[in-house]
Amino acid sequence: MSKTFLLTFLSLTTLVLAKTEYTGGKYLGKDVITNLDVEDLEDGKTYEFFFEGTENSLGNPWYIPVTVIKGEKSGKKFLINSGVHGNELNPILTTYKIKEKLKPQDLKGTITIVHGMNIPGLLNNNRGYTFGGGSESTSDLNRQMDSGKTATSDQKYSTLLWNNLLSKNADKVIDLHTSGKGSKFPLFVYADFRNPDIKKMAELTRADIVKMDNGEKGSVETSFVELGIPSITFELDLQKHKKL
Repeated sequence: MSKTFLLTFLSLTTLVLAKTEYTGGKYLGKDVITNLDVEDLEDGKTYEFFFEGTENSLGNPWYIPVTVIKGEKSGKKFLINSGVHGNELNPILTTYKIKEKLKPQDLKGTITIVHGMNIPGLLNNNRGYTFGGGSESTSDLNRQMDSGKTATSDQKYSTLLWNNLLSKNADKVIDLHTSGKGSKFPLFVYADFRNPDIKKMAELTRADIVKMDNGEKGSVETSFVELGIPSITFELDLQKHKKL
């Protein structure tokens, strides 16, 4: 096989894989996708999807709700993620409030919103990814997002979401979190101030506290930063988010 042929084949393969891929089916009345590329979507519209994740212990897929709002004018891609920790519900409610306020005619660019990434954890009200089959073990998805590993079910889940949903659909990112049950949190941000764009993003949140932080390997925030995409972790306060 010639080098030219191989490079051409790989180039074509990349183009195919980059497209938004539909299963042809629906879940709760919405289109199911296995790959998202917001560049494929028509401007000036709001899209509601379910992203098909890995299978659970019964062989049924996990479905992650996703909204894409494409402005009438082209521009940057902004990603809002929530629910990487399954016992942090406040950010998920916040993403739906954000969705209600945003209209394509008011936007320049694209906003992708993930309404609860860790479905196994959410169903079990557990911070970590919850393994099936009666296992009490959990895994912190926010430490393995860009690992590329697929040996275990949690790794397959996080790698699939990172490769096919998150990593290629953002120029800037906010990953929403909040305190766990029984604790009270200020409104604060983790941000890597070595990047001036990240510093500006953190300041624009008007948080009570900004922690200048180099990040945690494998977190949503740091995984994007290592790709050269400005990202912050935004820890919401229950009372203040109600003002949105």
